[in-house]
Amino acid sequence: MADKLAPSLRRFFRELLARWPLIALGWLLSLAGSAAEGALPWLAGMFIDRLAAPVPGLDRFLAGLGLAPAAADWLLPLGMALCLALNAFLAFGGGFTIQYAGQRLTYDLRRRFYDHLLALDAGFHSAFGSSEALTRLVHDVNALSESVYSVKEFVSAAASTLVLAGLILARHWRLALATLVILPLVVVVLNLLGRLVRRHTHAVRRAEGSLLARLRQSLESMRVVRAFGAEGYEREALERRIEDARRKTLRREFTAALTGPIIQALGVSGVVAVIAYGVGLVDAGAISTGLLVEYVGLVALVLKPLRTLGQANANLQRIGSSVDRLYEVLDREPAVVEPPEPASPPPPRGEVVYDGVGFSYGGRPVLADISFSAEPGETVALVGPSGAGKSTLAKLLPRLYDPDAGEILLDGLELRRWPLFELRSRMALVPQQPLVFSASAAENLRYGAPEADEEELWSALEAVGLAERVKRLPGGLFGEVGRDAVSLSGGELQRLVIARALLADPRVLVLDEATSSLDAESERSVQRALGRLMEGRTVLVIAHRLATVRRADCILVLDGGRIIERGDHASLMAADGLYRSLVLRQEGFIDA
Repeated sequence: MADKLAPSLRRFFRELLARWPLIALGWLLSLAGSAAEGALPWLAGMFIDRLAAPVPGLDRFLAGLGLAPAAADWLLPLGMALCLALNAFLAFGGGFTIQYAGQRLTYDLRRRFYDHLLALDAGFHSAFGSSEALTRLVHDVNALSESVYSVKEFVSAAASTLVLAGLILARHWRLALATLVILPLVVVVLNLLGRLVRRHTHAVRRAEGSLLARLRQSLESMRVVRAFGAEGYEREALERRIEDARRKTLRREFTAALTGPIIQALGVSGVVAVIAYGVGLVDAGAISTGLLVEYVGLVALVLKPLRTLGQANANLQRIGSSVDRLYEVLDREPAVVEPPEPASPPPPRGEVVYDGVGFSYGGRPVLADISFSAEPGETVALVGPSGAGKSTLAKLLPRLYDPDAGEILLDGLELRRWPLFELRSRMALVPQQPLVFSASAAENLRYGAPEADEEELWSALEAVGLAERVKRLPGGLFGEVGRDAVSLSGGELQRLVIARALLADPRVLVLDEATSSLDAESERSVQRALGRLMEGRTVLVIAHRLATVRRADCILVLDGGRIIERGDHASLMAADGLYRSLVLRQEGFIDA
């Protein structure tokens, strides 16, 4: 699985390398810092050798500077201090430069991911679920942000390992062979543990998604949970998911934690091998004690970046799971796209035509041979039993989905030829459940008309009988309402949604039983406001309470995805068909 998904992580790195000037600068600074660090054992070895006997090369260098050999007593420690300072400065510069490039990429990916979610069709969101989208947008994108540090650590550690390994080879190749024999083992360990971490991270993300979905469902259904006394059941269900996520996270962290100690153990084995072999070379007079100290120092220095490489690799594999999940969404093509050559929108009238429209969900037919027309100013009601296809038929109009067969026209132009923004700006939707954002009343109203002034906002509120209620809110028009506020009742929130739709002044209005949440008095006032403001607009009503559609110009009766009856209320009641049966059942004249 890890091998199959690895290309996603490589793709992330390719996007990072597209910012190559910054990456190259960071890499060079890290290399220079590693070279400064590698000079420390060399200077220390020279210092030790000089304590035993003069070092001709050092003495000649000092003489060239006009200094006596004794100057080495303070010059070599000063050089070591300067190397430490230079290493710290260069390591900071290299790390920050790479971090900056990575954070820019993370920002771009976060923006692209959200933009792509907005562009994806309703079918994707229905199948994918909001909890899974949130998990990827929040957890996985945050993991990418954390990955920048791991990338910086990986690059810095790789640079240090490369420089120090080069110095080890340059100083004494036989000792180098005794050291570098551990590198193949290091590579094998990194690869093996990296695959395990990646596999465990996929399992953790799935568990977190399941936990988030259950938690969200439980919180949004709290009234039902309490009504049935199901708190204990919900607690147990949540605890199972929490425990599952905990176990999988611990399994991943245990595997990741193994990397450092194993790399450290292999590195210490290399140091022991160097010391054992080097002591023999010193006894034989092949190398000096100072060179052995220098060499052991270099090997000890390379242990730290090797350990960091192991930890960074584990982190990157953990992050690789998030990269896989983000690119999975980014690579999905929207089913509804802008036309390649959009037509110029015709003058707004509100004429709607469905001509032989068919649609299916995942191969399951939902609508078949739907044909009807609505003239500007007409109200068309869609009625029928649950699952008949009423909501799906309405969703095709703003191109939330595209039909599989036939065509839909607005003002004489086929929907697929409309620019999406122009098409949707001529429509407004009032859903059955009030969808209000956690924002002020003004912000919610301006969602349908961003340029509306306060006078227009108050006019829309007056039209739905909500103006006086909003005036009494803390903050009035600019007081917060919505999901996280309890300022308005459910019926009042619905009227706010209706006001938002009316403020948009659409040519086509889609009402999904828009007054179902209102009490009798509020419903009467809203119906009067809707009656005035619907004049001259095409209205598509998805009706659940059939008493609300008696005055519709045309009633379409759907069953099994087909229109089986059409006409006004009187003619359909006289026809003694499904419509009459539904009306009588709702009015209690026949048993349900």
